[in-house]
Amino acid sequence: EILSSVESVLDGADGIRPRALFAAREFPPKDVPSVERITGTGDAMDIASESEARQVARRIRALAAAGVPYKDVAVLARTMSALGPLQTAFDDAAVPFLVTGGRTFLEAREVRDAVLLLRVIENPLDEIALAGVLRSPLVGLDDETVLRILRLEQHAPEFEQRLAEARAAADSVSPDRLLTPFFDACDYEGRLGERQRANLEKFLSYLQRRHAASPESLWTLLQHLDALRDAQSEAEAPPSGEAGDMVRLMTVHTAKGLEFPVVFVVALGAQTSNRTSAILFSPSHGLGIQWRNSFDGKGYGDLVHRTIAKERSARDKEEENRLLYVAMTRAQDHLVLADAFNKRKAAWQGVVHKSLGLGVESQSDSAGPSSPSVASPGAVAEILLAPPAIAGQHDASVTATSLSLFADCPRRYYLERYLGISGVVREGASTGGRALGVAVHESLAGLRTVRGEAADLADRFRNSELGVRAARAIRVEREFDFLLPLGDVIVNGQIDLWFEEGGELVVVDYKTDADRDAESAYALQLQIYALAIERYAGRLPDRGYLFWLREGDAKEIALSDAAAVTGQIDGFLQAQNTLEFPVRPASRCARCPFYRGACPVELP
Repeated sequence: EILSSVESVLDGADGIRPRALFAAREFPPKDVPSVERITGTGDAMDIASESEARQVARRIRALAAAGVPYKDVAVLARTMSALGPLQTAFDDAAVPFLVTGGRTFLEAREVRDAVLLLRVIENPLDEIALAGVLRSPLVGLDDETVLRILRLEQHAPEFEQRLAEARAAADSVSPDRLLTPFFDACDYEGRLGERQRANLEKFLSYLQRRHAASPESLWTLLQHLDALRDAQSEAEAPPSGEAGDMVRLMTVHTAKGLEFPVVFVVALGAQTSNRTSAILFSPSHGLGIQWRNSFDGKGYGDLVHRTIAKERSARDKEEENRLLYVAMTRAQDHLVLADAFNKRKAAWQGVVHKSLGLGVESQSDSAGPSSPSVASPGAVAEILLAPPAIAGQHDASVTATSLSLFADCPRRYYLERYLGISGVVREGASTGGRALGVAVHESLAGLRTVRGEAADLADRFRNSELGVRAARAIRVEREFDFLLPLGDVIVNGQIDLWFEEGGELVVVDYKTDADRDAESAYALQLQIYALAIERYAGRLPDRGYLFWLREGDAKEIALSDAAAVTGQIDGFLQAQNTLEFPVRPASRCARCPFYRGACPVELP
């Protein structure tokens, strides 16, 4: 059906050589057509494009619910700019995705935040960079407060103190270590999704490697990053290992030579530039010029200019047809054609609609989710589903560490993660410092060589019974990223270590300065990790351990099925729906950063 639709659309089209198309392998029979159509509508083109993007996101979620892995889906567009509405819609619908090609990595918001912060550390008088940092999640100030700070009418003491410390250390430590205190202070990484966190980790690793190879000033580094952004395309950070179950977003040019089980060709209605230069040249016709009439302001080309413009228009049309051919033939098993309604049809939209007998009916997604109309060549069927009942409002995705924090104390989760309030580190409490923990984790993952305290802590695990087992394991995964749908949310996180040895699957979570009194909450985190491994490896791990690095002590945690976790998630969602986050008094409250502050608990 896919190849038949390609032939119907492009047979005899300019730039396409006539040829018979045959599938290279047999496909199992399907009870639905293999070619679908999605149309977004709205009063303006941007609204229609957003409607298209939302419908595409919903269709992908439906395919995932039917058993199609996200990684089997590719979304192709004519240009990178056409993918913008899709990224927003995918984030809103919790569809994991990775953008391939384009300058997406260095332009990612989280990477730009980090670069702006480096600019401020290098030069605090850079008001543009300073305003960007103050307005970013790193500080989170409103525009009025930022303006008062820039006018020196107000101060941000905590930020200014960290900035002074970073500037003092700028010549002695690597740039990635300059950034970590700022990230720790606001739990910047904890509020990022898996894709954004992967981008940030990729950037920090790049800074670390560059500094290790050849230390340089911040000014030189920033000049290099500017040149890199202008001269080189860099894809977003890929997911770790096989856990990267993500939709691929890319241009048709990037997709050449690739195939995917399911392909969405989107933004068929996006207009391409048809502007013609006032001066044209070709070796066969010479120089052509377009003159502007002073009376009506219109341009009129001479004979040569009109001839060259006509030839170029024909070549552009041929190239558009060839690109559409490439886009449609990337699909192996299922093809979805998506566009936004526009009275003036773009090149691709006009060709597809005319060839497949499709109209652009008024089709809105404002009334609720609807399935796209399904179109095999020459047939269209519209199916509208009733809108779903409105459910409670809660996060569509959550990190495993947030669930663990909620299980330990709902009120602390509310203050720290939900409201983003920073407390006061008290004597005897974990500092939550990221630098030491990251160094130990990266050492155990074999990503870097460390010294001092970090090396001692890493060696305590390597020399333990678990460390010895992991060293001789037949299968080992470290720093394993995952996405795990549980009920109404998608849980994401990173597993420190899991391995297969002696016929057993074992999962390990390292704890550096964590509070041992919160062991039951960490056990929930380990349960989630076990379910993620079960989804990937096909069976639940046989054993799970919390490994306390400072003590060199491993505590085995009993693992069970998803039923043990769903109750905690239900409570978490209920708390967000009702905004009720009760306190949970315990002796460790005295070490909580919100004790005798934002939290009302008083211990006897």
